[in-house]
Amino acid sequence: MIYLLIHNDKEIKTLSFDLPEDLNYYAEMRGWKFYEDYQVGQAHVCRGCHKSVMDDPDILVEECTDWYGINTGAWCNECYNSDVYPFSKGRYPTIEYDGYGDRLGLDED
Repeated sequence: MIYLLIHNDKEIKTLSFDLPEDLNYYAEMRGWKFYEDYQVGQAHVCRGCHKSVMDDPDILVEECTDWYGINTGAWCNECYNSDVYPFSKGRYPTIEYDGYGDRLGLDED
């Protein structure tokens, strides 16, 4: 798992750990006031090019959703805005809203 260490809204380090517990141990060993002074966010890996901040410090990989808010995974801007992104960015017909098309599964019990 890849994490970003952020201090005062500025990324200061990229860390790689197998378990979140390792990250807490890392912070304690350095004497950080971990939850007060620092924030940690998980760094995503792009589903298209498979890059993360470990490969390219300037890459921005974010969770994306389709028109209906269904998560389509983490994508960098380059892949999202190219033919690599396989999901529809616009509205598409669904059984729930249009009576035909894809089933969203909103009515499942």
